Amino acid sequence: MPRAYVAGTLWPDVDDDRAGANLRSTVWRARRACPVISANGDAVGVAPGTAIDVIDLVDTARRLGDGIELPATATAGFADELLPGWYDDWVLVWRERWRQIRLHALEALAARYTAAGDFPRAVETGMQAVRTEPLRESAHRVVIAAHLAEGNAVEAIRQYRWCRQVLAEDLGAAPSPILENLIRPWLSPVDAPVTGG
Repeated sequence: MPRAYVAGTLWPDVDDDRAGANLRSTVWRARRACPVISANGDAVGVAPGTAIDVIDLVDTARRLGDGIELPATATAGFADELLPGWYDDWVLVWRERWRQIRLHALEALAARYTAAGDFPRAVETGMQAVRTEPLRESAHRVVIAAHLAEGNAVEAIRQYRWCRQVLAEDLGAAPSPILENLIRPWLSPVDAPVTGG
């Protein structure tokens, strides 16, 4: 990034000369303490070879989505929000991007665990997606599918009821026909969706 842009972003309340001096001092100190900053000419950036956790996590998520086998610990960082407490526009865009990528990856991984018969991991991975976004029906759906595949209809119905309640309370919406069709054979008349006639 151009030095002037970085200095202006980090020190917006001072004049350009002071912001530039602050940046020079900060870069000098940071490079001595931990050489992850590259500063040459009019640009400041991350030093080559520096590992960036969010880039590594996005790569892991994509590999999971592509069906590549990874260790169970590969999703350890998936519970983390990107730069919590920061509200700059660029952070909000990246935060939402990361949220969507990790939700899709968790759902894909839960479905893979279900297909492999590893139901505890399927449920836990699906629940990680539900915890991240309780209003995401597809996250609830992978948990329900795992419970049904394992033969736990009661747990599947419990998850369905929770999903239905959250959608109704927060959005005034009902579950989609996809979810209704998945769970319908196990529902009692009390749970069955109301259909027009």
